[in-house]
Amino acid sequence: MKHINYTLLYILMLVFALSACTSNEERDFSINGVWALECIHVPEGNDYNYSERNNTVPVKIFADSTYYVGYKVSEPGRFSFTPSYSGKYRLINKGGGECMYVEDGNTHQLTFVNDSTINIQDVGIIYEWRKMDESTNVNVEDVLTVLDNDKDSWDEDRNSYVFTETERTLKNERKYLVALILCFILAFVLIGYYIYNLFQTKARIEQQLKQILEEIDTRPEVVQEALKNVEEEFLHSDFYLSIRKRISNGERLTKSDWNKIEQQINSTYSGFTSHLFSLFPMSQTELQTCLLIKLRVPASEIANTLNKSASTISTIRSRLYGKAFKDKGSTKDWDEFILSL
Repeated sequence: MKHINYTLLYILMLVFALSACTSNEERDFSINGVWALECIHVPEGNDYNYSERNNTVPVKIFADSTYYVGYKVSEPGRFSFTPSYSGKYRLINKGGGECMYVEDGNTHQLTFVNDSTINIQDVGIIYEWRKMDESTNVNVEDVLTVLDNDKDSWDEDRNSYVFTETERTLKNERKYLVALILCFILAFVLIGYYIYNLFQTKARIEQQLKQILEEIDTRPEVVQEALKNVEEEFLHSDFYLSIRKRISNGERLTKSDWNKIEQQINSTYSGFTSHLFSLFPMSQTELQTCLLIKLRVPASEIANTLNKSASTISTIRSRLYGKAFKDKGSTKDWDEFILSL
């Protein structure tokens, strides 16, 4: 029984010793934020209250292991800060709201009075610091970013910085406004570029069409007669008669068949497909429609050969005329143009 009591006593002593050691271990106590010097308590002397007597108040900004010291000017709704110097600090917990505050190697006693007040003792003098993040709407991250960026110029320029919630809001709104304006500018540029290309394309098509029509109209009679003879030979050739028969019988044409048709038409009507593509790019269906028109295939057989409806073939022909002549035209108008090439 005595052995058990001694064992239990040893366990209790060990737990007590361990808890005593851990109480002095360094802990993650955070005093991050903006702290203004509220009052200086002097032993056997008069306290010096900054909030009542001075418009300019000493300020400390703590961020992880770095602190910044400077002065703020008391203004409603504004935090104006002039930095003086910075350094390194750390906290060592002593328990019961007491810490050892180590600032650049110098040790002071720090007491947490409450969530918004800390006391730092230095040679008997107690400096009372009050946290001011909430009352001034100061975003500590914004302050630290600015201070770090300008740190090298503190001693030379004695820069003062003003931080307020309103100014941050306006700053963000300006960013959004600038982004919106840039988007509008980009949209106008793209629209302008599109319209410019549209007019350029229209002018090019009109010029190409004009050249094609002039070439047709100015052909000498001898040339026209020669072209008619070549066309008659083609329309009575074995290739033409064979292809027309297969189309009339509803046979599907292969890729090889289409290549041969294009070659024979270009051979008979010099530069036929090049004239078409000089106007605008054509899809495979549009080109095949034009080739069949040139072969004098009726619209119903064109629809059957291309596996399209008759209305679709009519729409294709009308659309091609509109793209080339920039005007409404019938299917017959486009067929006549194709036959004239």
